[in-house]
Amino acid sequence: MSTTRPLLCLAAAVFFAASCAPINDDIPIDLDITELDFAEPNTWARPILDYIEAAEDAGYENFETAIHAMAVFEDSLYIGYGDATLNLGRIFPIEPRYWVDPSTPDDVRADFVLDEEQIHRYRLGHDRLLVPGTDATKDAWIGNAYQLVEGEQWTKSRTLIDALHVQDIGMIDDIIYACGSGADQPNYNEGLISAQLWRSSDGGLEYELVDGIQNPLAPRDTRFTNLLVLDGELYLFGYQLDFDSQIGAFPAYKLSADELVEVGGFTQVFVNFTQSLTKSTGIIAGVDVAGTVRNKTWRFSADGLESMRSMDGRTLIATAPTDDGRTLFLYYQTNTYPIPTQGPWDIGVAITSDGRELSVLLNTTIDRMPTSLAWWRGGIYIGLETGRVVRSVGRVPN
Repeated sequence: MSTTRPLLCLAAAVFFAASCAPINDDIPIDLDITELDFAEPNTWARPILDYIEAAEDAGYENFETAIHAMAVFEDSLYIGYGDATLNLGRIFPIEPRYWVDPSTPDDVRADFVLDEEQIHRYRLGHDRLLVPGTDATKDAWIGNAYQLVEGEQWTKSRTLIDALHVQDIGMIDDIIYACGSGADQPNYNEGLISAQLWRSSDGGLEYELVDGIQNPLAPRDTRFTNLLVLDGELYLFGYQLDFDSQIGAFPAYKLSADELVEVGGFTQVFVNFTQSLTKSTGIIAGVDVAGTVRNKTWRFSADGLESMRSMDGRTLIATAPTDDGRTLFLYYQTNTYPIPTQGPWDIGVAITSDGRELSVLLNTTIDRMPTSLAWWRGGIYIGLETGRVVRSVGRVPN
């Protein structure tokens, strides 16, 4: 079921000269990533060309061709793609595609087909890879959530009652939470779409509705688009539409005793995405609408929201965890909102432990925009809106 989703987002597309430089397997295991030299990114793979060709053959134009998401799980690199606005999952299977070996970029694999129009996000949850069901291909006011547990096969739970879009998913201990928007059919017909939170207490088999928030300007849409887990507590962020069907408010809530309570400090913050950095600290990337509208990144903890000074003048595009618990940042070298649609653009990749300081790994200029990021076997992988994946290989300095 597709509804209009007026999300602020970062558009992107890119071209680099083709190259398949081998991974350097001789990097000493005690050598820190900041001690490596990273080459200019080059095209490594085109893993969704068949999807793009199928959509073109079906007569679609201006559809999503991006690598929306990347994740490394069980030493394999996964990607997400599709178009939930034009419902392209109904003409082409949307699969959690992956690679097992960086030296064979043409060997992209898939073991499972999602009943979704798009994979827009992966989340790592303890021993599993999680996917929220962005937009189910089967309309029945029931949403999906997917998981791949270590050593097992993909499974789907079609138990998120009244779900229209499941936007994010995460874990606290053994409990899985998913958030998005939902309504039963009568309320949907009246435009009464709520921001909703679901929970699974049995390892992802069955979900129950925990709580929901209606737009005070009903009948108008409201939804949760991002969640964040800090110190075992769950925070949720989203948006509400005004009477002109424009984004007019930015709700932020915390789960407390199975009820959602408002969190202060977010009335001027549109949250694009969230990511945990440490057990007690996360980042929020979005748009600061106070005064001059600009892209911005914040640190968020029990102490509240604070500007991330290390990202001043930059726009965070994507993040990726490293093997040692740190986080890679992919960013534009500007905080202009909106990001100009015509390139070239200056971008950077840096690493951080807590967001206070960044160690820059790579600066480059590209002709089109990136959309996703991963760190895998000594290489920085960047997904592009054109459906390509480019790679920058780390090398031991001479």
